[in-house]
Amino acid sequence: MVFVDSLANTVTNEPTTVDYDISLPTTRPATAWDSGTLKCSNTYCHGDFKNGNNYSAVWTSVGTGEARCGTCHGDVTKPTLAERALPKTSARGGTHPNTTQCSVCHVGIVDANLNFIDKTKHMNGKLNVFGAERDF
Repeated sequence: MVFVDSLANTVTNEPTTVDYDISLPTTRPATAWDSGTLKCSNTYCHGDFKNGNNYSAVWTSVGTGEARCGTCHGDVTKPTLAERALPKTSARGGTHPNTTQCSVCHVGIVDANLNFIDKTKHMNGKLNVFGAERDF
């Protein structure tokens, strides 16, 4: 399998970006396919980004919880969908600000109930915050 999609190979936490965090590595995905386990890994779209979980999804298991909230960012061990969807705050060992109200910063992207307002802004390789779209 050849990974040519730009999102699969999105580099994150580059030193030239506004949101560069010296405490985190610059991530240059080493996309991989394992025919034995049927998993793709090390792609931006599977969580290999700043504060991501680097989740390896089984592509033949679509619809069985493979894409549940928390697999890319957040905490899959939490009991509710709302808790699983939340990113890794600094209080939980990440670098995201310590807030759980996504709609405050991600205006126009997600509402107060964690419903997407503009799905084109999700998983687009950009950080959408305070009405701006930035590389991260």
